Amino acid sequence: IEMAEERQPTPEHIKEKYKTLPPTKEEKRGFCCLNRQIQLAQLKPPPPVFEILLTEEDPESNKLFIFKIITYNQIFAFISIGEVYTYKIQRQHYYQHGSLMPKKLKEKEPKPKFAQIYFYDSDNFDSQLNRRHKIMNKNKPLNKDILSELQFE
Repeated sequence: IEMAEERQPTPEHIKEKYKTLPPTKEEKRGFCCLNRQIQLAQLKPPPPVFEILLTEEDPESNKLFIFKIITYNQIFAFISIGEVYTYKIQRQHYYQHGSLMPKKLKEKEPKPKFAQIYFYDSDNFDSQLNRRHKIMNKNKPLNKDILSELQFE
């Protein structure tokens, strides 16, 4: 799979990859969703700012947003995983984390793993926005107008 910046595959590459994969031994016809007996609830529509950033053709905003979507997601995440692949599905983060008290395996000390928790003052959104922009702007410049719109979403 070709990867864009931040090792993020595009939907076209994912579709192409899985279209060519043969089914595994465990896969059986109707295994997924019990032959359509399970009906999943419709997804809630995204907030308007996301609808615009993800669907409209505006090279000044949405292409910059999509190309750096992981970085924007990390700025506003309550947790910081420190990995490239963090998934957010229906507003929930999915990731792997280690135990707070990891056990030794084969007499080896395990590598520590952690998550960071952020607390913020809801009275001073402008300083938060400037701080977030400054932190992430060192290596991965972000659009401050997009950050401002997302801050209040």
